[in-house]
Amino acid sequence: KGYSLQELRERVRQRLLTESPDHLLVVEQDAGLRELMREELKLIVKCAVLGCAQEDLSSNPGLAIGALAVTPQHALRQVQALFPKDRAVIPVRYALADEPLKMIRGLRRPSVIAVVSSSGLFLNVARSLLAPAMGKRHDLREVHLENERPEAARAADLIFCDTIAKRSMRSTKVIHCPLLAR
Repeated sequence: KGYSLQELRERVRQRLLTESPDHLLVVEQDAGLRELMREELKLIVKCAVLGCAQEDLSSNPGLAIGALAVTPQHALRQVQALFPKDRAVIPVRYALADEPLKMIRGLRRPSVIAVVSSSGLFLNVARSLLAPAMGKRHDLREVHLENERPEAARAADLIFCDTIAKRSMRSTKVIHCPLLAR
């Protein structure tokens, strides 16, 4: 019919992009947060949940084929630009830290509080969010599972864990702190 291979390939890609989604695609810059988001979403949906960074999607638009994108609220505009206009990108919000803050403020004596996570960025944000409640009265112990074993938090009075870390923790002091809001 006179179509070049490139024209045919582009038309097939456009056609595939209009198909109904068959999996979720978590688009998040930080690899640790992306993996946490994937794990939490896999617990609540019955389809495959994949992940990539914005650069991956920009350089390989084929990743969008068959995908319903999920991204943090703050990145919605940039990620939406990488998808067809008729395919919505679903924004997600991060969970609030109200409950952990309330628990720390309720401690009667100086305590050691541990935060265990598979994500370095999760630990950095947790440190910032918990600091006002910690004051000089409590000690914070951060355990990054990439560098340390979960047992490093065993002696803490309270242990806050992300979804991935929770699977490897065996303690009655563990409090699950999901990344995503319900």
